[in-house]
Amino acid sequence: MSHNFDRLDNDSVNTYNTPYDYGSLMHYSSTAFSVNGLPTIVANQSNVTLGQRSNLSVYDVQALRLFYNCTASGTALPPTTTPPPLNVSGVNTTYSSTWTTNSRKFLRYGGRTANYYYETYQVNVSTAGYYRFKSSSSIDTYEDDDTGSNAQFQFTLYLQPNTVYTLVATTYAENVTGSYTVIASGATRVTLVPVTNTSTVLTTTSAPATTSASTYSPTTTITSYSGVLNNTSPTFYRTGNLNIFYFEPIKVTTNTTGNYTFISNSSIDSYGYLYVNSFNLSNITSNRVTSDDDSGGNVQFLITYILQAGTTYILIFTTYSPNVTTSFSIMALGPERVSLMRLNVVPSTTTTTTLMTT
Repeated sequence: MSHNFDRLDNDSVNTYNTPYDYGSLMHYSSTAFSVNGLPTIVANQSNVTLGQRSNLSVYDVQALRLFYNCTASGTALPPTTTPPPLNVSGVNTTYSSTWTTNSRKFLRYGGRTANYYYETYQVNVSTAGYYRFKSSSSIDTYEDDDTGSNAQFQFTLYLQPNTVYTLVATTYAENVTGSYTVIASGATRVTLVPVTNTSTVLTTTSAPATTSASTYSPTTTITSYSGVLNNTSPTFYRTGNLNIFYFEPIKVTTNTTGNYTFISNSSIDSYGYLYVNSFNLSNITSNRVTSDDDSGGNVQFLITYILQAGTTYILIFTTYSPNVTTSFSIMALGPERVSLMRLNVVPSTTTTTTLMTT
C-alpha cells in the first residue's frame, strides 16, 4: 500500500497552478489504508476536512475547466475564479439537543448494528464559502469522528447557496444517549433545521453566540427502517442464473405525492431496486421503475423517485456481491413520512411470486 503515499513533484503532476487542495473529491481521508483506525494522513493546516466525497471542490472545478478548455478550436470556457481564503470564524449558529431512547436509530457507516441514535439537520447558507461544523458533548460523537478533539466531530466544507445539505449527528458507540451541541461557523449565517415534524431553530449571532428559539416547519421529513439479511432471507438471481443474492422486500406507501429519496446504510456494498404495484421474482425487470448501486456514497444506494399518494411501491434492499449477509438501515426523506413495511415472500404455483405483509 505504501505506493499510494508516494510524493510527486510538479514535474510529475500538472497542478494547473492550483494550490494543494485538502477538500478535493480525490483526496484520501485521514484514515485511508489504516489497519488500526489511526490517522495515516495529517494535514499541515488545522481545521480542514480530508477526503470529502460529496462534491467537486472549487479547485477541482478550476482544474477540470483548464484541462478541457478547447482553445485550439477557438472555444474558451468561462473564466474561473479563485475561491476566498479559508475563513470559518466570525458568525456562529448553535443548536443543542439530546439523544434519548425515543430518538431514531440506524446503522451508521462503519457500525456493527442498527443501534446508533441519530438526529438529522437541514443545512442552508446564503453565501458560498467555507463553513465548519463541530460538536460539543461529553459523548464521543460521530459524523467525522474525532477531528474536533475530545472525541468530537469537526469538519470544514465549501458550501454553495440555494443548495440543501443534510447533517447527521450520531454517536461513536451503540445505544448511547445524552446531550450535545452542534456549532456551525462561517462568514455568514448558517440555517440549521432539525428534520422533525415541529422543530426549534436557533438564531445566529456573532461569537460568543446567544440563542433564541422560534418555530419552524421543515420541508423534509425522515423515516427510518432497519433490517437484516441472513441465511433465511429470500434469494433471487440478480445478475442472471449463476449467483444468488439475499434480499429484503419493503412495501412503501405515502399519503402525499412528492419527490422522495431512499438512502441505504450498511457495512457492505448495497444495491437497491424500486418497483411499482408488484415484484415478480421470475421477471425482476417487470414493474421496475429505477435502481441504483453507489450514488449514496460509501458504496450505498440512493434512489430518488416521485411517489404517488395511494400507490404501492416495493423497495428491494440487496447486495452488489452474491451470497452476502448483513444488517442494514434505510432512510427515506420527503415531504411526508412514508410507511415502510417488510414483506414476506410466499412462492406460488404461478409464475408470479406473492408478497405478503408481516
